[in-house]
Amino acid sequence: MKEKIIACARSLGISDIGFTSYEGKTAIVCLFAYPSTPKPDANLSLYTYGKDYHAVIAEILTSLGKQTLPDDFSVHADIGPSVDRHLARLAGLGFYGKNGMLIHPKLGSFFFIGWIHTSISVSYDTPIEQTCLGCNQCYKACPGGALSEKGLDITRCASAISQKKGELTWEEEAILIKSNLIFGCDRCQTVCPHNRDIQTTYLPDFTENQIFRLSLAELSSMTNRTFSEKYKDRAFSWRGKGVLIRNLEIISNEKKE
Repeated sequence: MKEKIIACARSLGISDIGFTSYEGKTAIVCLFAYPSTPKPDANLSLYTYGKDYHAVIAEILTSLGKQTLPDDFSVHADIGPSVDRHLARLAGLGFYGKNGMLIHPKLGSFFFIGWIHTSISVSYDTPIEQTCLGCNQCYKACPGGALSEKGLDITRCASAISQKKGELTWEEEAILIKSNLIFGCDRCQTVCPHNRDIQTTYLPDFTENQIFRLSLAELSSMTNRTFSEKYKDRAFSWRGKGVLIRNLEIISNEKKE
């Protein structure tokens, strides 16, 4: 059965797959690579260029389950970094970098994680005996200085700040301006040596009809409904247009000065 699941996963465009135990059942953990090269004039994070990965992953994993598993399976995508990354590491799909990201030997860290919870019995994979190079480039490149030997200070993370509702402090605004993105942040990944010379294929949902830049003029002219209708299939839309407009105004005002 394991070989059948792996073969089906490959046919569906899944980048890599591993198996581990979770809460007394089997977790089939899958990786979905996405492009790692930023557009020169982008103001959105790389992971948002394509369609919303939550929906893409759920659809593919549901197809995988229906083709290979009994009916008692559930599909999960982005339940939380600690769960997804932890399971992927246990399933032999990577090791932790000093930036907290999971790093795959061939895919780097530019991938999404999804998994299936099922009662099937298969042999489990084992964690990779490899470690991060420890160059500290991610520490140096982080716009907010959020990374250190103590771990991640989420209050200084540019990605978290860009998705925060309400008014930002002057310090949070400074971090956002330094990142120069209105949603998300890629800095700790783009400088990582483990992400050099990545060779992989990508799902069309992550490469076609990409959106990598939003304008203040466009968003300001849209109602909440038109915004939701136009960008409902994009990961950057979940916080609504208000947060994006706030971030655009912060960054554009800095550039005007």
